[in-house]
Amino acid sequence: MPLLSIQNTERRNFVLGVTNGVLFQAVETFTDTALVMVTFASHLTGSNFILGLVSPIRQAGWFLPQLWVSGWVQSQPHALKLYKTVGVIRLVVFLCLVIAILTVDHPTHLLLLFLLLIGGQQLTAGFGGLSFMEVVAKTVASERRGVFFAWRLGLGGVLGVACGFVVRWALDERNPLGFPANFALLFSLAGLGALLGIAAFAGVREPVNGALAPRSGMRSQLHRARMALRDDSNYRRLLQLRLALIAAGMGTPFFALYAQRALGLPTSALGWLLSASIAASLAAYPIWGRLSARRGNRAVLTVAGVLGIGVSLLLLVAAPLSRTAGPLALFLAAFAIIGMREAAINVSIGPLLLNVAPAQHRPLYVGFTNTVVGAAILASGVSGLIVDQFGYLALFTVGLVAYVVALWQIVRIHEPVGTTATATVRA
Repeated sequence: MPLLSIQNTERRNFVLGVTNGVLFQAVETFTDTALVMVTFASHLTGSNFILGLVSPIRQAGWFLPQLWVSGWVQSQPHALKLYKTVGVIRLVVFLCLVIAILTVDHPTHLLLLFLLLIGGQQLTAGFGGLSFMEVVAKTVASERRGVFFAWRLGLGGVLGVACGFVVRWALDERNPLGFPANFALLFSLAGLGALLGIAAFAGVREPVNGALAPRSGMRSQLHRARMALRDDSNYRRLLQLRLALIAAGMGTPFFALYAQRALGLPTSALGWLLSASIAASLAAYPIWGRLSARRGNRAVLTVAGVLGIGVSLLLLVAAPLSRTAGPLALFLAAFAIIGMREAAINVSIGPLLLNVAPAQHRPLYVGFTNTVVGAAILASGVSGLIVDQFGYLALFTVGLVAYVVALWQIVRIHEPVGTTATATVRA
């Protein structure tokens, strides 16, 4: 194929992939877990236990099925076919959710349908998630993957801010729609964004997979994953890094609560903390993208580890510092650091996995990693018990130790860039 044609195809794939990410950021905003999902469920039940299920279902559902489907993906010359098929199912689920909201009057029945549909939506998205990562690995050069995700998340964040105004209007008690039509509107807009995003990525020109592996079942994939962990020290460190980052992030949802309950930060100031986090992340995305292109994803994650240690230390000494600097200024700084840290992790962790995974075993590595991450996210619910039994500072200390462990793993990982990672996974 002529060089110019190859360059045009790479540019087309890059643009379509970024467009997909930008549109799905709008989907994420219209279905935001805290503002939309939990708020909708709270209209149907007063049970904190059920409301507490919404976030784990939403977060873990995408990760959990990926090992199961990896045995099929690794045997297919094209992964995009699965992404398209799953995309149609996801759109049907959105349609069913909107219809249920508008037609089911009984709160318990609607709540049950809601939980089943969002669970099905996320599990279905998980099937497509592995095929998405496989297509990205085949169409975006290893040295450009950090830039690719930075563009997706950075531009998507800008669109997400704009969509946030629609969400605020829809949830305002004074809007003319009322409940449940306001939520039906938000889920309809999310479905439209998903339709456009899926259509964009469906236009990617995917090359044939030249490193096919035989199709295998779940038991075989688990065995091969254990062999990969035993034989590939680089991958083992990467998985330990992912788990350490999950443990390190357990305290993040409690930062604002600590500021309110322990340091007296008024509830009216919470919006400023969110704004600080969003602004810092949007400003950081292009910086981390350039750093990834020049120094690799490991360098970006090193910065993320340092920022995580910094914000953990800041939270541990927040009580005495707030007496001089004031809690608002202190937590504005903390949330700005959190925004930069999250942006660094989002830009680099996926590309690092793709670069570390050998091409012939990439579906296995990605599928097993994401399934383990999903289970770890579910287990991270123990954070509330830690706060109840030992207090906020104990949880923040756990986060500090976990960031140190993560940083130690980061500096030990070797990232192949511009070449294909190699490893032997014995059957």
